[in-house]
Amino acid sequence: PGAFSWNFSTRIPSITATTPADGDAVRSGPQRLTVVFSGPVNSQRVNSRNFTLSRRGRALELPDDEFSYDAATSTVSFPSIDLRSGTAYEASVSAIVSGPLARQVLLLDRNWSFTTEVPQVASTLPPDGEDGVSTADPSLQIAFTEPVARQNAADFQISARALDNPEAADELIAITGFGADESGTVISFAPEGGFKPFTEYQISMDRLVLGELAADGFSWTFRTAASLADARQGGTIQNASGQVEIYFPPNALAPGTNEISIRRIATPAGKLVQDAELTQITDAYAISSAGDLSKRATLTMRYTLDQLGNSDPAKLGIFRQTGGQWLRLGGTSDPGGQLVLLAVESLGTFAVFEDRSTLVGGLAVRELDCQPRAFAPRGGSLRDQTDISFTLTGPANVTVRVYNSSGRLERVIVRDQAMAPGRVTLKWNGQDEDRNLVSSGLYIVAVDAGGEHREKIVAVVQ
Repeated sequence: PGAFSWNFSTRIPSITATTPADGDAVRSGPQRLTVVFSGPVNSQRVNSRNFTLSRRGRALELPDDEFSYDAATSTVSFPSIDLRSGTAYEASVSAIVSGPLARQVLLLDRNWSFTTEVPQVASTLPPDGEDGVSTADPSLQIAFTEPVARQNAADFQISARALDNPEAADELIAITGFGADESGTVISFAPEGGFKPFTEYQISMDRLVLGELAADGFSWTFRTAASLADARQGGTIQNASGQVEIYFPPNALAPGTNEISIRRIATPAGKLVQDAELTQITDAYAISSAGDLSKRATLTMRYTLDQLGNSDPAKLGIFRQTGGQWLRLGGTSDPGGQLVLLAVESLGTFAVFEDRSTLVGGLAVRELDCQPRAFAPRGGSLRDQTDISFTLTGPANVTVRVYNSSGRLERVIVRDQAMAPGRVTLKWNGQDEDRNLVSSGLYIVAVDAGGEHREKIVAVVQ
Protein backbone atom coordinates (compact mmCIF):
# COMPACT_ATOMS: atom_id res chain seq x y z
CA PRO A 1 0.00 0.00 0.00
CA GLY A 2 0.98 3.69 -0.44
CA ALA A 3 2.32 6.13 2.20
CA PHE A 4 0.03 8.08 4.60
CA SER A 5 0.17 11.79 5.38
CA TRP A 6 -1.88 14.33 7.40
CA ASN A 7 -1.86 18.11 8.17
CA PHE A 8 -2.15 20.21 11.34
CA SER A 9 -1.37 23.82 12.42
CA THR A 10 -0.25 25.53 15.60
CA ARG A 11 -2.54 28.01 17.27
CA ILE A 12 -2.38 31.65 16.22
CA PRO A 13 -1.60 33.62 19.41
CA SER A 14 -3.68 36.73 20.00
CA ILE A 15 -3.00 39.71 22.23
CA THR A 16 -4.78 39.35 25.56
CA ALA A 17 -3.50 42.46 27.35
CA THR A 18 -1.37 45.59 26.93
CA THR A 19 0.22 47.91 29.46
CA PRO A 20 -0.82 50.67 29.29
CA ALA A 21 -4.27 49.59 28.15
CA ASP A 22 -6.07 51.28 25.31
CA GLY A 23 -7.33 54.70 26.48
CA ASP A 24 -5.37 54.69 29.75
CA ALA A 25 -3.91 57.89 31.26
CA VAL A 26 -0.60 57.01 32.91
CA ARG A 27 2.12 58.84 34.79
CA SER A 28 5.02 60.26 32.89
CA GLY A 29 8.62 59.16 33.25
CA PRO A 30 10.58 56.01 32.28
CA GLN A 31 8.30 53.09 31.49
CA ARG A 32 8.36 49.79 29.53
CA LEU A 33 5.25 48.97 27.51
CA THR A 34 4.25 45.28 27.65
CA VAL A 35 2.15 43.07 25.37
CA VAL A 36 0.82 39.71 26.60
CA PHE A 37 -0.08 37.01 24.02
CA SER A 38 -2.35 34.00 24.46
CA GLY A 39 0.48 31.68 23.44
CA PRO A 40 4.13 31.57 22.40
CA VAL A 41 5.37 33.82 19.60
CA ASN A 42 8.53 33.71 17.49
CA SER A 43 11.13 35.68 19.45
CA GLN A 44 12.89 36.48 16.18
CA ARG A 45 9.97 38.71 15.30
CA VAL A 46 10.25 40.77 18.51
CA ASN A 47 11.89 43.90 17.11
CA SER A 48 11.24 47.51 16.13
CA ARG A 49 9.82 46.51 12.74
CA ASN A 50 6.89 44.74 14.34
CA PHE A 51 6.50 46.70 17.60
CA THR A 52 6.25 50.48 17.20
CA LEU A 53 5.51 53.50 19.36
CA SER A 54 4.83 57.01 18.09
CA ARG A 55 4.26 60.40 19.64
CA ARG A 56 2.19 62.99 17.79
CA GLY A 57 2.44 60.81 14.66
CA ARG A 58 6.22 60.60 14.81
CA ALA A 59 7.75 57.17 15.36
CA LEU A 60 10.13 56.89 18.32
CA GLU A 61 13.41 55.04 18.03
CA LEU A 62 13.25 51.65 19.76
CA PRO A 63 16.61 49.78 19.94
CA ASP A 64 16.14 46.15 18.89
CA ASP A 65 18.54 44.83 21.50
CA GLU A 66 16.49 46.40 24.31
CA PHE A 67 13.31 44.44 23.56
CA SER A 68 12.73 41.41 25.80
CA TYR A 69 10.53 38.34 25.53
CA ASP A 70 9.44 36.10 28.42
CA ALA A 71 8.53 32.73 26.89
CA ALA A 72 6.98 31.49 30.13
CA THR A 73 4.31 34.18 30.12
CA SER A 74 4.39 34.99 26.37
CA THR A 75 5.06 38.64 27.27
CA VAL A 76 6.95 41.12 25.12
CA SER A 77 8.47 44.19 26.81
CA PHE A 78 9.33 47.34 24.86
CA PRO A 79 12.58 49.19 25.52
CA SER A 80 12.32 51.72 28.36
CA ILE A 81 10.79 54.98 27.11
CA ASP A 82 10.79 58.32 28.92
CA LEU A 83 7.15 59.28 28.53
CA ARG A 84 6.44 63.00 28.41
CA SER A 85 3.71 64.56 30.52
CA GLY A 86 0.46 65.58 28.91
CA THR A 87 1.17 63.74 25.66
CA ALA A 88 -0.75 61.30 23.44
CA TYR A 89 0.98 58.08 22.31
CA GLU A 90 0.07 55.42 19.74
CA ALA A 91 1.42 51.86 19.91
CA SER A 92 1.20 49.10 17.31
CA VAL A 93 1.96 45.36 17.01
CA SER A 94 2.13 43.76 13.59
CA ALA A 95 -0.08 40.71 13.00
CA ILE A 96 2.95 38.88 11.57
CA VAL A 97 4.20 38.39 15.15
CA SER A 98 1.39 35.82 15.57
CA GLY A 99 2.88 33.65 12.80
CA PRO A 100 2.54 33.10 9.00
CA LEU A 101 -1.09 31.96 9.28
CA ALA A 102 -2.10 35.33 10.77
CA ARG A 103 -2.36 36.83 7.30
CA GLN A 104 -4.38 33.89 5.96
CA VAL A 105 -7.04 34.33 8.63
CA LEU A 106 -6.91 38.10 8.04
CA LEU A 107 -5.70 38.85 11.55
CA LEU A 108 -5.32 42.63 11.82
CA ASP A 109 -2.44 44.58 13.33
CA ARG A 110 -3.13 45.60 16.94
CA ASN A 111 -3.20 49.38 17.45
CA TRP A 112 -3.95 51.17 20.70
CA SER A 113 -3.39 54.60 22.22
CA PHE A 114 -2.85 56.08 25.66
CA THR A 115 -1.97 59.42 27.20
CA THR A 116 0.18 60.65 30.03
CA GLU A 117 -1.30 62.76 32.81
CA VAL A 118 -1.17 66.55 32.51
CA PRO A 119 0.87 67.96 35.43
CA GLN A 120 -0.84 70.31 37.85
CA VAL A 121 0.81 73.26 39.55
CA ALA A 122 1.33 72.25 43.18
CA SER A 123 2.78 75.52 44.50
CA THR A 124 4.59 78.72 43.56
CA LEU A 125 7.16 80.84 45.31
CA PRO A 126 6.18 83.57 46.06
CA PRO A 127 2.59 82.35 46.47
CA ASP A 128 -0.05 83.62 44.07
CA GLY A 129 -1.57 86.91 45.27
CA GLU A 130 1.11 87.49 47.93
CA ASP A 131 1.72 91.09 49.05
CA GLY A 132 4.80 92.57 50.69
CA VAL A 133 7.28 90.13 49.15
CA SER A 134 10.83 91.00 50.17
CA THR A 135 13.19 92.22 47.48
CA ALA A 136 16.15 90.64 49.28
CA ASP A 137 15.64 87.21 47.68
CA PRO A 138 14.33 87.47 44.09
CA SER A 139 13.91 83.72 43.63
CA LEU A 140 10.97 82.38 41.63
CA GLN A 141 9.93 78.75 41.86
CA ILE A 142 7.07 76.65 40.54
CA ALA A 143 6.45 73.04 41.61
CA PHE A 144 4.35 70.47 39.73
CA THR A 145 2.65 67.19 40.57
CA GLU A 146 4.42 65.44 37.65
CA PRO A 147 7.64 66.03 35.69
CA VAL A 148 6.93 68.72 33.11
CA ALA A 149 6.99 68.09 29.36
CA ARG A 150 9.34 70.99 28.58
CA GLN A 151 11.99 72.83 30.56
CA ASN A 152 12.70 75.89 28.42
CA ALA A 153 13.16 79.44 29.71
CA ALA A 154 11.46 80.66 26.52
CA ASP A 155 8.19 79.15 27.81
CA PHE A 156 8.14 81.59 30.74
CA GLN A 157 7.63 85.34 30.80
CA ILE A 158 8.04 87.90 33.60
CA SER A 159 6.21 91.23 33.42
CA ALA A 160 6.44 94.00 36.00
CA ARG A 161 4.33 97.09 36.73
CA ALA A 162 5.26 99.87 39.16
CA LEU A 163 2.47 100.25 41.77
CA ASP A 164 3.28 103.87 42.65
CA ASN A 165 2.39 105.02 39.12
CA PRO A 166 -1.14 104.10 37.98
CA GLU A 167 -0.26 104.95 34.38
CA ALA A 168 2.90 102.86 34.29
CA ALA A 169 3.01 100.31 31.49
CA ASP A 170 3.96 96.66 31.97
CA GLU A 171 7.65 95.95 31.43
CA LEU A 172 9.02 92.62 30.26
CA ILE A 173 11.92 91.39 32.40
CA ALA A 174 14.60 88.99 31.16
CA ILE A 175 14.96 85.64 32.93
CA THR A 176 18.19 84.44 34.53
CA GLY A 177 19.27 81.37 36.51
CA PHE A 178 16.73 79.08 34.83
CA GLY A 179 16.88 75.41 35.80
CA ALA A 180 14.96 72.34 36.97
CA ASP A 181 15.66 69.80 39.70
CA GLU A 182 16.50 66.16 38.95
CA SER A 183 12.89 65.05 39.21
CA GLY A 184 11.72 67.62 36.66
CA THR A 185 8.95 68.70 39.00
CA VAL A 186 10.48 71.96 40.28
CA ILE A 187 11.60 74.84 38.04
CA SER A 188 13.50 77.81 39.45
CA PHE A 189 14.56 81.11 37.91
CA ALA A 190 14.85 84.82 38.73
CA PRO A 191 14.24 88.20 37.08
CA GLU A 192 17.37 89.80 35.72
CA GLY A 193 18.38 92.62 38.06
CA GLY A 194 16.33 91.27 40.99
CA PHE A 195 13.02 92.53 42.39
CA LYS A 196 12.10 96.19 42.40
CA PRO A 197 10.25 97.61 45.43
CA PHE A 198 6.47 98.18 45.34
CA THR A 199 6.08 96.43 42.00
CA GLU A 200 3.51 93.94 40.78
CA TYR A 201 4.98 90.93 39.00
CA GLN A 202 3.11 88.47 36.79
CA ILE A 203 4.73 85.20 35.77
CA SER A 204 3.19 83.52 32.72
CA MET A 205 3.89 79.96 31.58
CA ASP A 206 3.11 78.46 28.17
CA ARG A 207 0.71 75.49 28.21
CA LEU A 208 3.27 73.29 26.38
CA VAL A 209 5.28 73.13 29.62
CA LEU A 210 2.43 70.91 30.85
CA GLY A 211 2.27 68.95 27.60
CA GLU A 212 0.43 69.11 24.32
CA LEU A 213 -2.79 67.93 25.96
CA ALA A 214 -2.87 70.86 28.41
CA ALA A 215 -5.80 73.17 27.75
CA ASP A 216 -4.20 76.28 29.25
CA GLY A 217 -0.96 77.62 30.57
CA PHE A 218 -0.56 79.09 34.05
CA SER A 219 0.19 82.48 35.55
CA TRP A 220 0.55 83.91 39.01
CA THR A 221 0.87 87.40 40.44
CA PHE A 222 2.52 88.87 43.51
CA ARG A 223 3.59 92.29 44.76
CA THR A 224 6.84 93.31 46.40
CA ALA A 225 7.16 95.33 49.58
CA ALA A 226 7.30 99.11 49.42
CA SER A 227 10.44 100.94 50.46
CA LEU A 228 11.17 104.32 52.02
CA ALA A 229 13.61 106.44 50.06
CA ASP A 230 15.43 107.21 53.32
CA ALA A 231 14.37 105.93 56.73
CA ARG A 232 15.96 108.98 58.33
CA GLN A 233 13.52 111.24 56.48
CA GLY A 234 10.51 108.99 57.11
CA GLY A 235 7.59 108.83 54.72
CA THR A 236 4.33 107.06 53.90
CA ILE A 237 3.99 103.44 52.80
CA GLN A 238 0.83 101.75 51.54
CA ASN A 239 -0.15 98.40 50.11
CA ALA A 240 -1.19 97.84 46.50
CA SER A 241 -4.92 98.17 47.18
CA GLY A 242 -4.48 101.34 49.25
CA GLN A 243 -6.49 99.80 52.11
CA VAL A 244 -3.55 100.03 54.51
CA GLU A 245 -1.28 103.06 54.87
CA ILE A 246 1.34 103.81 57.48
CA TYR A 247 3.28 107.04 58.04
CA PHE A 248 6.74 106.86 59.60
CA PRO A 249 8.05 110.10 61.14
CA PRO A 250 11.71 111.00 60.56
CA ASN A 251 14.09 108.65 62.39
CA ALA A 252 11.24 106.36 63.50
CA LEU A 253 13.24 103.52 61.92
CA ALA A 254 16.95 102.82 62.06
CA PRO A 255 19.02 104.06 59.07
CA GLY A 256 18.91 101.53 56.24
CA THR A 257 15.65 99.99 57.44
CA ASN A 258 13.82 101.09 54.33
CA GLU A 259 11.73 98.07 53.28
CA ILE A 260 8.26 97.77 54.82
CA SER A 261 6.16 94.67 54.21
CA ILE A 262 2.33 94.83 54.32
CA ARG A 263 0.84 91.36 53.84
CA ARG A 264 -2.80 90.35 53.86
CA ILE A 265 -3.36 87.46 56.26
CA ALA A 266 -5.76 84.74 55.11
CA THR A 267 -8.52 84.13 57.62
CA PRO A 268 -9.42 80.58 58.75
CA ALA A 269 -11.87 78.86 56.40
CA GLY A 270 -12.37 82.17 54.61
CA LYS A 271 -14.36 83.64 57.52
CA LEU A 272 -13.70 86.78 59.51
CA VAL A 273 -13.51 86.68 63.30
CA GLN A 274 -16.93 87.19 64.87
CA ASP A 275 -18.45 86.66 68.31
CA ALA A 276 -21.15 88.17 70.47
CA GLU A 277 -19.44 91.57 70.86
CA LEU A 278 -16.80 91.73 68.08
CA THR A 279 -17.27 91.78 64.33
CA GLN A 280 -14.21 91.90 62.08
CA ILE A 281 -14.71 94.56 59.41
CA THR A 282 -11.50 94.45 57.36
CA ASP A 283 -9.03 91.75 56.46
CA ALA A 284 -6.06 91.36 58.77
CA TYR A 285 -2.70 92.74 57.61
CA ALA A 286 0.76 91.95 58.93
CA ILE A 287 3.08 94.97 58.84
CA SER A 288 6.78 94.36 59.42
CA SER A 289 10.24 95.80 58.90
CA ALA A 290 13.78 94.77 59.76
CA GLY A 291 13.89 97.11 62.76
CA ASP A 292 11.71 98.31 65.64
CA LEU A 293 9.95 101.66 65.88
CA SER A 294 11.59 104.38 67.96
CA LYS A 295 8.64 106.76 67.41
CA ARG A 296 4.94 106.22 66.94
CA ALA A 297 3.84 105.64 63.36
CA THR A 298 0.36 106.54 62.09
CA LEU A 299 -1.62 103.59 60.79
CA THR A 300 -4.61 104.18 58.49
CA MET A 301 -6.92 101.26 57.68
CA ARG A 302 -9.70 101.77 55.13
CA TYR A 303 -12.91 99.79 54.73
CA THR A 304 -15.66 99.56 52.12
CA LEU A 305 -19.38 100.07 52.70
CA ASP A 306 -19.89 96.39 51.92
CA GLN A 307 -17.43 95.48 54.68
CA LEU A 308 -19.09 97.90 57.10
CA GLY A 309 -22.56 96.50 56.45
CA ASN A 310 -24.85 97.38 59.37
CA SER A 311 -22.00 98.04 61.80
CA ASP A 312 -21.74 101.36 63.66
CA PRO A 313 -18.76 103.46 62.44
CA ALA A 314 -18.55 105.11 65.88
CA LYS A 315 -17.71 101.75 67.44
CA LEU A 316 -14.91 100.87 65.00
CA GLY A 317 -11.41 100.43 66.32
CA ILE A 318 -8.08 98.95 65.29
CA PHE A 319 -7.19 95.68 66.99
CA ARG A 320 -3.83 93.95 67.17
CA GLN A 321 -3.34 90.19 67.13
CA THR A 322 -1.28 89.06 70.12
CA GLY A 323 -0.82 85.42 71.09
CA GLY A 324 -3.74 84.32 68.95
CA GLN A 325 -6.05 86.91 70.53
CA TRP A 326 -7.32 90.22 69.16
CA LEU A 327 -6.69 93.13 71.56
CA ARG A 328 -8.27 96.56 71.12
CA LEU A 329 -5.77 99.41 70.63
CA GLY A 330 -8.26 102.16 69.79
CA GLY A 331 -8.34 104.44 66.81
CA THR A 332 -10.28 107.37 65.40
CA SER A 333 -13.12 106.48 63.06
CA ASP A 334 -13.74 108.74 60.06
CA PRO A 335 -17.06 107.61 58.51
CA GLY A 336 -16.77 110.14 55.68
CA GLY A 337 -13.38 108.86 54.60
CA GLN A 338 -14.32 105.24 55.48
CA LEU A 339 -11.16 104.80 57.53
CA VAL A 340 -9.79 104.37 61.04
CA LEU A 341 -6.60 106.13 62.22
CA LEU A 342 -4.27 105.03 64.99
CA ALA A 343 -0.77 105.92 66.19
CA VAL A 344 1.01 102.63 66.89
CA GLU A 345 4.12 102.07 69.01
CA SER A 346 5.14 98.83 67.29
CA LEU A 347 4.38 96.93 64.11
CA GLY A 348 2.40 93.71 63.95
CA THR A 349 -0.86 92.27 62.64
CA PHE A 350 -3.84 94.63 62.62
CA ALA A 351 -7.51 94.63 61.60
CA VAL A 352 -10.55 96.86 62.07
CA PHE A 353 -13.34 95.52 64.30
CA GLU A 354 -16.68 96.79 65.46
CA ASP A 355 -16.65 96.52 69.26
CA ARG A 356 -20.25 96.70 70.44
CA SER A 357 -19.14 96.54 74.08
CA THR A 358 -17.25 99.84 73.78
CA LEU A 359 -18.96 102.82 75.37
CA VAL A 360 -18.84 106.25 73.77
CA GLY A 361 -19.44 109.34 75.68
CA GLY A 362 -17.50 111.24 78.84
CA LEU A 363 -13.45 110.73 80.71
CA ALA A 364 -9.41 111.49 80.10
CA VAL A 365 -6.34 112.04 77.87
CA ARG A 366 -2.78 110.67 78.06
CA GLU A 367 0.41 110.58 75.92
CA LEU A 368 -0.30 113.46 73.55
CA ASP A 369 2.09 113.32 70.56
CA CYS A 370 2.42 115.03 67.17
CA GLN A 371 4.40 113.46 64.32
CA PRO A 372 6.17 114.92 62.55
CA ARG A 373 6.87 117.84 64.90
CA ALA A 374 7.73 120.01 61.88
CA PHE A 375 5.75 119.81 58.61
CA ALA A 376 5.32 121.73 55.36
CA PRO A 377 1.71 122.05 54.12
CA ARG A 378 2.93 123.14 50.67
CA GLY A 379 4.99 119.95 50.33
CA GLY A 380 8.69 119.49 49.69
CA SER A 381 11.16 117.48 51.69
CA LEU A 382 8.88 117.51 54.77
CA ARG A 383 5.50 115.84 55.17
CA ASP A 384 2.48 118.01 54.33
CA GLN A 385 0.54 117.31 57.57
CA THR A 386 1.03 116.22 61.17
CA ASP A 387 -0.66 113.37 63.04
CA ILE A 388 -2.07 114.31 66.45
CA SER A 389 -2.37 111.24 68.64
CA PHE A 390 -3.29 110.63 72.28
CA THR A 391 -4.72 107.90 74.52
CA LEU A 392 -8.13 108.04 76.17
CA THR A 393 -8.40 106.05 79.39
CA GLY A 394 -12.17 105.90 79.00
CA PRO A 395 -14.96 107.17 76.79
CA ALA A 396 -14.79 110.95 76.47
CA ASN A 397 -16.10 113.97 74.59
CA VAL A 398 -13.00 115.37 72.90
CA THR A 399 -12.12 118.82 71.57
CA VAL A 400 -8.88 119.50 69.73
CA ARG A 401 -7.84 123.06 68.87
CA VAL A 402 -4.78 124.67 67.27
CA TYR A 403 -3.49 128.09 68.45
CA ASN A 404 -0.70 130.28 67.10
CA SER A 405 2.18 131.38 69.32
CA SER A 406 0.22 134.55 70.29
CA GLY A 407 -2.66 132.45 71.60
CA ARG A 408 -5.10 133.15 68.77
CA LEU A 409 -7.34 130.24 67.75
CA GLU A 410 -6.49 129.07 64.23
CA ARG A 411 -8.43 125.82 63.82
CA VAL A 412 -10.81 123.51 65.66
CA ILE A 413 -9.99 119.94 64.55
CA VAL A 414 -12.92 118.33 66.43
CA ARG A 415 -15.40 119.79 68.92
CA ASP A 416 -17.05 117.70 71.65
CA GLN A 417 -16.77 114.55 69.59
CA ALA A 418 -17.72 111.38 71.49
CA MET A 419 -14.81 108.94 71.35
CA ALA A 420 -14.14 105.46 72.69
CA PRO A 421 -11.20 104.47 74.93
CA GLY A 422 -7.85 103.70 73.39
CA ARG A 423 -5.41 105.43 71.09
CA VAL A 424 -6.86 108.28 69.01
CA THR A 425 -5.25 109.83 65.92
CA LEU A 426 -6.29 113.01 64.08
CA LYS A 427 -4.63 115.01 61.30
CA TRP A 428 -3.90 118.72 60.84
CA ASN A 429 -2.90 119.92 57.37
CA GLY A 430 -1.80 123.45 58.35
CA GLN A 431 -5.08 125.13 57.41
CA ASP A 432 -7.06 127.61 59.53
CA GLU A 433 -10.85 127.72 59.94
CA ASP A 434 -11.23 129.40 56.52
CA ARG A 435 -9.15 126.60 54.93
CA ASN A 436 -6.27 128.98 54.25
CA LEU A 437 -2.72 127.89 55.00
CA VAL A 438 -1.28 129.38 58.18
CA SER A 439 2.06 131.16 58.08
CA SER A 440 5.36 129.65 59.17
CA GLY A 441 5.93 129.43 62.89
CA LEU A 442 5.18 127.53 66.08
CA TYR A 443 1.66 126.36 66.88
CA ILE A 444 0.07 124.85 69.98
CA VAL A 445 -2.09 121.76 69.67
CA ALA A 446 -4.50 121.63 72.63
CA VAL A 447 -6.56 118.57 73.54
CA ASP A 448 -9.44 118.70 76.05
CA ALA A 449 -11.20 115.54 77.18
CA GLY A 450 -13.15 114.69 80.31
CA GLY A 451 -11.98 117.85 82.07
CA GLU A 452 -8.31 117.21 81.29
CA HIS A 453 -6.12 119.46 79.11
CA ARG A 454 -2.95 118.59 77.19
CA GLU A 455 -0.77 120.65 74.83
CA LYS A 456 1.96 120.02 72.28
CA ILE A 457 3.98 122.38 70.07
CA VAL A 458 4.46 121.81 66.34
CA ALA A 459 6.29 123.83 63.69
CA VAL A 460 4.79 124.82 60.33
CA VAL A 461 7.31 125.45 57.55
CA GLN A 462 6.21 127.34 54.40
